[in-house]
Order: sequence, then structure tokens, then C-alpha cells
Amino acid sequence: MGKINSKEKLIDSLKDLSNSRWIDPQADISTNLDESLFKEVFYNIDVFTSVTSPLRYWQINTFVLGAIRRFSHHSDELVKKSNVSIAICAVIENGLYSDVSVLDYVAKNCLGEAQVMAARYCSVDALRAITNSKNPKVRKVAYERLGPVECLDDMIIDKKAEIREMGIKMAPVGYSGLNSLTKEIARGPFTLLVSKISAEYLPMLMANRNLKNKWITNCLEARLLSEGEKDE
Repeated sequence: MGKINSKEKLIDSLKDLSNSRWIDPQADISTNLDESLFKEVFYNIDVFTSVTSPLRYWQINTFVLGAIRRFSHHSDELVKKSNVSIAICAVIENGLYSDVSVLDYVAKNCLGEAQVMAARYCSVDALRAITNSKNPKVRKVAYERLGPVECLDDMIIDKKAEIREMGIKMAPVGYSGLNSLTKEIARGPFTLLVSKISAEYLPMLMANRNLKNKWITNCLEARLLSEGEKDE
């Protein structure tokens, strides 16, 4: 296979790859990929998508890793200039950066799965900077790593029900921060709230729409009965 120095040649090569189950793109394509074409493809998501569209997911991953390994001297630049998340993930997952500080950069500046992956490995300072990320997957990773001692109040009022549920689960019984959650509409968090909220706030749960669920209603009634017995 000759030098692949144009998108047309690359697309043709990848089409041939898509028709084969066992061909190795690292040897057949990445090795022959022109450096300027690498930047053109791997720094722009629209170009990357148009070029790799014939491939299956595993073929894309193998092609990406092969290309990133070959041009690893551009990894730091790629992380800062590319919007191709799968390429940035390949850099992070395989340690193809020049310095671990790259993890903090990606966590704070990139989007999508690349930011999620970087959040798993970045510094605590970087984690604290991304707890307000618009991506709930990023916030979830940040809260899991920082823990409820530092983030409980933010967790229990998060926009994502899964994160609120995680926070309520970690909160102590009677935790004051739970008292403002009586209007919780998601079933998972509300179910936990029934067993965690302060006893004096239990009557405020009676109007919640989640009580249409018989099992949750039984849980609330059992908690009310238990608290009544304590007062006797």
C-alpha cells in the first residue's frame, strides 16, 4: 500500500477495511498515513466522521489507536486543538501524552467522553473545578471521587436524579439538607428520602405524586408507624 496523502485515498482504504473482518489497520493504513492528513482528519470531527463512516466501531477504535501511536509526538497538540473525542480518549487511555498535567487540561477544557475519562484520573483541584459541568456523567465521576464529605449538599440538589439518589443514599438519617427535598419527583431519590428525612418532615411527603406507587406508600406508612412508636 502506498502513501495515503489525501482524504480520497484514505476513504478508499477504509472502505476496503470495512469489507474485511480481520485486517489490521495499524499495519495497512496507519503506517502509510501522511502526517498532514493525520492532522486534517484527527483535529476536526466533521472530517473524521466523514472519513470513518464506512467502519464498524471496533475498526474505528483500532484505526484511531494505530494513528495516535504513530503520531504520538502530536498528542499534546491534538488534545488542545482537536474536537474528536475518541482520539483524545485514545491519548488518555494509553498514556500517550508528554506530561500527566494533560489530564487536568482535558478535564477542564474538553467535552463529551474525553472529559468524562479525564475526570477519572485528573487532580483533585481539577475535579473541584468541574463539579458544575453541564455533563452529568462528569459531575457523577467528580462527586464519586471527591465524596460526600466534600460534596453532599451539591449532590442532593443536582439536576440529575441518579446523582441526587446517590447523595441521599450517602446522607445521614435526619440530615438537615434533606428537608428541602419534599417535592422530589423522581422515584429513586424519593424512595430513599422516605427513610432518611427528619421525622417532623414526613407529613410533608404525603402530597408527593410518588405516593401513587403502592410500595412507596407502604414504605412511608411503615416509617410513620415506626416514628410513632418511638414517641410512645
